[in-house]
Amino acid sequence: MKSKIIAWFKGILKKSEKYTETDMTYAVKGSFWIILANLGIFAVSFAKMIAFGRYASPEVYGTYNFIISMAGILSIFALSGISTSLVKAIAQNKDGTLLLAVKEKIKFGLIGSLFSFGASCWYLYNNNTTLWLGFLAVAIALPFYNAFALYSSFWFGKKNFEKKGKYEFTSAAITAVLVIATIMVTQNPAYMIIVLFGSNTILHGFFLLRTLKQKENNDVFLGAIGFGKHLTVMSAIGTVVDHIDKIILWKLFGPVQLATYAFAQIPVQYIQGIIPIGALALPKMGEKSVGSIKLGIIKKFKKLFLITIPATIVVILLAPYLYTLFIPQYMDSVPYFQLFALLILLSPFGLISTAITAEMRSRDLYIINTVTPVLKIGLFLVLIPLFGVWGLVWAIVLTTVFSGLLSLFFFNKIV
Repeated sequence: MKSKIIAWFKGILKKSEKYTETDMTYAVKGSFWIILANLGIFAVSFAKMIAFGRYASPEVYGTYNFIISMAGILSIFALSGISTSLVKAIAQNKDGTLLLAVKEKIKFGLIGSLFSFGASCWYLYNNNTTLWLGFLAVAIALPFYNAFALYSSFWFGKKNFEKKGKYEFTSAAITAVLVIATIMVTQNPAYMIIVLFGSNTILHGFFLLRTLKQKENNDVFLGAIGFGKHLTVMSAIGTVVDHIDKIILWKLFGPVQLATYAFAQIPVQYIQGIIPIGALALPKMGEKSVGSIKLGIIKKFKKLFLITIPATIVVILLAPYLYTLFIPQYMDSVPYFQLFALLILLSPFGLISTAITAEMRSRDLYIINTVTPVLKIGLFLVLIPLFGVWGLVWAIVLTTVFSGLLSLFFFNKIV
């Protein structure tokens, strides 16, 4: 009976392909595990956020976010682009690239550690125990935290979304439990940072070791390392700008305003993470020329708006009620959240940028990843003095629209 139901369902999926123009068996199988894992990660991340809202003061949460943002900028040195380029290498069955990528990320990540250690010494000199300890924890964990997480890119490239999802969810769940426990017993954000980075590094290391034992060969695609370095350089300015908003708020308005802003922005990022557009598309695109499937990508791009438009409307309408129910201390975040929710509507542009990455269009990626953050910085300089936090939010939304349209322009030039 079970086999008949499965066969019937597969038949339905096969028939639907002439309307969706998509490998529906792959999409449903892959999206099921990705969405399931992402929903689980969303749930534990949301629980962690509620814990911050109920048990930690805005000053504590603002300080925590300041350290996280600085760590995000320093992660540039850990060759963040290799995580993406590794997917293509693994999709081409070059499993040995994983270990090489790990070694490269650790080596370059040590540069970021030196800067974090320097910041730690500075705050120690200025008798700021919290930031001294927080940046010291980042300095110790940074190279390994980023490098060990490459197990995810490996299973991504293998299109084994079940294993990828299980590993990621287990890591996120255990870390969230430990961080929540820390929030409930201390108001020191440095201890929360230690637990966050320490537990993630250990868990990522554990899953990386398990992954290395399951490699099928030791073949290496050296081009993935070089392209990963290119991607890192391309995205360096963007990475800085993506985190500098919180640092600006910290410096200009203080930790309380930063906490209000973070409680508006981060939930939208969690929601965007549920939608597995890039996760499904990149391994599949890595197997063939994007030019040969260009028309199909455009059709899928348009159809995705049939999902993101109503989803955005629902999220905007429900926001006041959800904040009242879960984190009433941060009702001031609701208007900012509702504007940030427009980024959910723009999620289909992720399919276009994924196609450009899969095609390894270095020149186009350099332009996109340079012009967009420069525009964002310009808008920050103009809008923040005029409108404060609202100017910051509008700058992010407008540059996201611009980045999407610029990606679409370069995508149309692929032949």
